[in-house]
Amino acid sequence: MKDILHCKPLTFVRKDTVSLLSGDTLLVDIETTGLSPDKNHIYCIGCSYLTNEQVAVHLFFAENREEEPLILQKFADLCQSFQKLITFNGTTFDLPFLRHRLEQFQIATPFETLPHTDLYQEIRHLKKLLPLTSYRQKSIELFLGIYREDQYTGKELIKIYKSYCKEPEEEALQLLLLHNEEDVLGMYDLVGMLSYTYLLQGHFQIVQAVAQCVSGQRFLNITLQPEITLPQTVHCIQEHATLVLHPDNILLSFPVTH
Repeated sequence: MKDILHCKPLTFVRKDTVSLLSGDTLLVDIETTGLSPDKNHIYCIGCSYLTNEQVAVHLFFAENREEEPLILQKFADLCQSFQKLITFNGTTFDLPFLRHRLEQFQIATPFETLPHTDLYQEIRHLKKLLPLTSYRQKSIELFLGIYREDQYTGKELIKIYKSYCKEPEEEALQLLLLHNEEDVLGMYDLVGMLSYTYLLQGHFQIVQAVAQCVSGQRFLNITLQPEITLPQTVHCIQEHATLVLHPDNILLSFPVTH
């Protein structure tokens, strides 16, 4: 079993994203040998959290199936130090899978009482606002202008992991760890997407409202300032209104009729 801990400078995370997090929040992502927790097992659990002006990355890796209870216990112990949980699609996959495997080895589930934010569920609700072709994590990262070093899917890595179990090679190990690390670190950028949700909840200030006449048509242009900087510029054009969201200001324009 490999227990890997290293830290990155806090500047790795956008300043506005840091403002949305606290030191008692744990980001979690798992890698498994399949979709069914009855037939498959967890081989890597990636965790990350903010500590001492740094971003800690903690990976628990099972070098074979027999080591799964070891990484589950390590994860359960780590969870005891946190009060909140963040995942990507954890509601339907990560947490139910973890719960089942923990129960399999009679390890107490450490996250049942922790408030949980599922970034997939949060971002999926922004479909009408954001022009995304897919709501997979890598697709959202591309929208944010993030390009990974890892080029594999979790499904593709299952074959590499099974090969590693038979003949451990450093190159395969690094591929497996890289994917899990980039999954969990990528969630910091996805946390920034919550700024759109906060905006829609009314977290903005009205800067000005100006009437304008264009080709005989009167428009009301309203400029807003979001309380939290938005990660990307978004254009949302509807029949009776145009909304342009820049990171630091928003323009809402719509025709005025008498």
